[in-house]
Amino acid sequence: MTLAAALALVAPIHDGLSADEIDRRSRAALTVYEALQSLAPRVCHRQPDQADEYASLAFEKLFQTGPRSLDLPNDAAARRYLGRALENLMTDYYRSKRSRHVSLTGEDGGEMDAADLTSPSPEQALASAEREAQVTSTEAHLYGKAVPAIAATFRDAEAFERNVRDVRDLARDVVKMDALVLRESADPESFRPVRDRLYQRQKRTRDRLFEKLPGWLATSSLDEDEQARVARMADQDFALRHTRTGAR
Repeated sequence: MTLAAALALVAPIHDGLSADEIDRRSRAALTVYEALQSLAPRVCHRQPDQADEYASLAFEKLFQTGPRSLDLPNDAAARRYLGRALENLMTDYYRSKRSRHVSLTGEDGGEMDAADLTSPSPEQALASAEREAQVTSTEAHLYGKAVPAIAATFRDAEAFERNVRDVRDLARDVVKMDALVLRESADPESFRPVRDRLYQRQKRTRDRLFEKLPGWLATSSLDEDEQARVARMADQDFALRHTRTGAR
């Protein structure tokens, strides 16, 4: 399968597809994902440590919006298409991270133009680094300390932590529900029951986390501001967004 053909086919896999179509879409997805992984280090050279993440995010966007009608005469054109997708995602992702900093820290670094993406001023770089450090610290407290401590109070601690990661990644658009369902079972006949089981599991995880987190914060050594940031991050990452109504 050529890359151009694969790019046109990449789309969610669900229980209404034939076995042949599922196979074609699966092979197309693998072809496109491998192409993105190959392109990302070069396209994302300014942020090489984020190349894999950009490749994954770009694939998720393509996966969810397909299939698509494209006039791509050859694989070279398909690679250019994917390169532009990565470049656009870098800009969007940078801006979304800035918005997230503002939401979590209450601090706005000011207006951002295209030059900010490549050559921030020393003041901008310092402010961005400080906000990044604050968000990183909050994530470390929530996911590195609070979640493991809360998980340890449950018999199924490992499963709880895995479910927490799934809910967080769904909230941050790192992964889609279709991908989680396929991780559990590739059988198209089981798509709906597996999806419904995941919804129930994620709801229980949210309920358990929100039940235990206030107690953990109250006994932690964090100051009030950091406690508030941890609680705010949990609210953002674990707000109930995925419902049966919106499902296929």
